Amino acid sequence: MKNVGVTKKYYFIPGHRWKLSFAELVNFFYNSRVEFNVITANYLFFLVEVSSDGWIENIDLGGIRKFGRILGNTDHPSKLVELVNGYLQSVVVSKIRFGVSIYSIRKNTRSSYRMKENLEGHIKSSLEEHNIKASYVGHLNQLETSTVVYDKKIRNKGFELAVLLDKGDCYLAECLWVHNYKKNRNFEYRRPAFDKRSGMLPVKLSKIMVNLAQSGNIQTIWDPFCGSGTILMVAVDNGYNVIGSDDSLQAINDTKDNIHWIIEKGYLGKRWEDKTSTRDTLEKYVLIQKANVNEMKSVYNEFGNVIRENIAIVFEPYLGPIVKRPLNDRRYKEVSTKVFNILNTALNKIYYIARRRKKSISSLCFVVPIYKTMKGYQSPSFKVMLRKFQGIGFGYPNAVKRLSTFTDETDITWYDKNSLIRRKIIVLHRKAVT
Repeated sequence: MKNVGVTKKYYFIPGHRWKLSFAELVNFFYNSRVEFNVITANYLFFLVEVSSDGWIENIDLGGIRKFGRILGNTDHPSKLVELVNGYLQSVVVSKIRFGVSIYSIRKNTRSSYRMKENLEGHIKSSLEEHNIKASYVGHLNQLETSTVVYDKKIRNKGFELAVLLDKGDCYLAECLWVHNYKKNRNFEYRRPAFDKRSGMLPVKLSKIMVNLAQSGNIQTIWDPFCGSGTILMVAVDNGYNVIGSDDSLQAINDTKDNIHWIIEKGYLGKRWEDKTSTRDTLEKYVLIQKANVNEMKSVYNEFGNVIRENIAIVFEPYLGPIVKRPLNDRRYKEVSTKVFNILNTALNKIYYIARRRKKSISSLCFVVPIYKTMKGYQSPSFKVMLRKFQGIGFGYPNAVKRLSTFTDETDITWYDKNSLIRRKIIVLHRKAVT
């Protein structure tokens, strides 16, 4: 790990698939051009030293639920009260609400509940001694979930403190940011168009993939399997130029409707601030057209100079038909062969473009399906294709490689507990070319 000079420490609470969250966060720091050092990373929390705080206003990550700054640490939980008292001295309002969360890898749930109750009682009584009317947002869990913190406006009307119990240290922290789950819900359920039959890539995963693809000076996100446009919606929200293609005319129309909805609702990232907000002008940065994977080269040749270089290709390919039970050998071979042929064709077209024009494709982030079969989870292999990309300067980013410091399993995968199809995420970044 890198030695960082004068630093501040921050904590981050990951989503259910913490390895994906870790890779996304580390890639964000690399692209923010700040020095940082990951102190610890596990399924409950990450602790990171950072050399500056200019990155805070730009953070928008799909895999992080909450983050905040570390106020101090002790060698035993009994000493946390001193740190809490020091923090409470800064509270100067007459009325406030607060929350407390305990994140412990020590597996003693009863002790965590008791610690939470004791700290809540101490904070409330201490504030009321100074004539500050205080109410805490109680939760049956030892955690104030990001949803509770957001809905109860704890960050707006007060504070949330987090206690992080690592193997040898106890950290006290203040929450600075909580993800806007309502915005994600709007993207998923209030968008004007989506295909119920083919399903939809989760908005959180789309955001993670777009952030994982960020490398250097990426300006444009291209999704060659755009479907109803979830990845492109997230990309517009993050301020990128976008290109979408699909072999379904219905998908193209759905994507256009959803992109227009994004623009009309004002979900435009900071990168759009130097562009006018009128639909006509924005549409020159948003290109959506019907094309199958065999036509990807012709689609690329139609790009304007504005978006022809520094492209990240982010996509989920066709994953096969709906699966209702584990696949037998014959069915797995049938499904995986069809999916392999489609995805391999797309990767070959992307490889051709990247090899011919060195500044065209800067990164790739795509899904490879993993199917539950009668013999366990199995997936088609793309090792040969990945070696071809490595031959022209692509490789796994440091954000993925650094996972090996904290876990032996470095594959990054998205899945629900009972998923019959899991999503393995492949990320490739191209070395800088001149």
